[in-house]
Amino acid sequence: MTILTLWVSFYDRISGADLTQMALTSGASIILFLTLVPLASLVAYVTRNIITVIVLGVTSFFATTIVLGADFSYIVPTSFIYRFCMFIFDPDTGYENELSNWIGIGLLIIYTLLALFLLFMQSKRTRVSS
Repeated sequence: MTILTLWVSFYDRISGADLTQMALTSGASIILFLTLVPLASLVAYVTRNIITVIVLGVTSFFATTIVLGADFSYIVPTSFIYRFCMFIFDPDTGYENELSNWIGIGLLIIYTLLALFLLFMQSKRTRVSS
């Protein structure tokens, strides 16, 4: 919807190629950020405290802003997702070498699979009501 609004507002200054790039960037960002849902779910399930989930979420975005420009920012999943998606829109904002992209993708997959596995293991545990 935002891309449509941009096109309606600035149709004489935005080309079809720019709109396509914006759509790809937005789509990739949404899909990649959804991979972090299992991690947030795991934190919520283990701690059973919404305040902890909120504090960890704010902390992760704070860490993202701190390491965003660093060469090792692929370690922080939110920072990697941002830079990877911005690379689609502007190649100058990506990582300098391709290996960093592959390491970041690998770490993101590992974070997601580990969170899913731990959620699965937690769901199999016997629950005791208090």
